[in-house]
Amino acid sequence: MVPKLSPEDIEINKRLFLPEGRVKVTATLEAYEEISGGKGKKLLMEFLTSRNEKFYYQGEGELTDLVSEDYESLTEFNASFERGMLKGEYVSFAKRPSEIAYSFNEEVMRQKHPEMFHKRVEDLHTVAKCPFCGSSLRTEKAKQCPSCYKSWRE
Repeated sequence: MVPKLSPEDIEINKRLFLPEGRVKVTATLEAYEEISGGKGKKLLMEFLTSRNEKFYYQGEGELTDLVSEDYESLTEFNASFERGMLKGEYVSFAKRPSEIAYSFNEEVMRQKHPEMFHKRVEDLHTVAKCPFCGSSLRTEKAKQCPSCYKSWRE
């Protein structure tokens, strides 16, 4: 049974980002700080939606990966929202985020994980060469050239 809200609670909730149920939210990470508590270090993360609605996430789950330089500050995830207290003020907290999608920093990811991006044939440096045109092959066991598209069998 849901407790009945007082008129004061209703007014407080009107100023907060509190959609009903579990919703998909797209937001930008505005700020974060490390807080300690319980077993280890947690993060307090401040988010802003596209309609300038502010909410927070406090925890140590997958969503905290967003503070890595590998990602941009934009994210999308599913969560439920609850009212809570932060520094003496009522705020909205995202709870149990799931299906988290990140907007990654392409420059950083291109350097760290080049396998995620299409490589030009000229950038490949393998020992194996095409017997027809001499271009580098993608692997040592390749049987088709990525430049001239000729194929061969042993």
